[in-house]
Amino acid sequence: MTHISVPNNLPKVLSRQPPGWQPFLDGPTGRIVPRELIEELADFAPSHRDPADIAEAANQLRLSRALKSGRLRAPADQLLALLALLAHRNHAVLDLSRIMGLSETQLQAMVAFLEHVGFLSEDLTVTKRGRDELKNSKRLKRIATAGLDGSQDPYYPQSLR
Repeated sequence: MTHISVPNNLPKVLSRQPPGWQPFLDGPTGRIVPRELIEELADFAPSHRDPADIAEAANQLRLSRALKSGRLRAPADQLLALLALLAHRNHAVLDLSRIMGLSETQLQAMVAFLEHVGFLSEDLTVTKRGRDELKNSKRLKRIATAGLDGSQDPYYPQSLR
């Protein structure tokens, strides 16, 4: 039987066992999560997080702006956010799952894809190819418009550089 335990720096009130008090955690050390709680939380799914916010949290501000512009499609947004997180700092898969708001299965599928295309190595390190992809995705398309949408009027420039 496997026990799930918690860190030893929890507030004492969670593991206290005086008379008349039912502690939140079990075990002689007061650090084992009760089986009923594990079963109750088994179906918990983290809320989905915005890839642009994830990129911003990973200090990828230009990538965050590119993602907010809507220039990329949703699956690419999540893959780039995952790459940005791993480029910023190495994380465990469970931590990445929590940060991105995805199930562990979904995250492992994304990691497998990024490894398959050569953006990640097996130890979750971003490869040169992955860094190049991150660098290219930060670039926003530069759009020059004269504001002529739907107008048949001739355009006269206001100034020349």
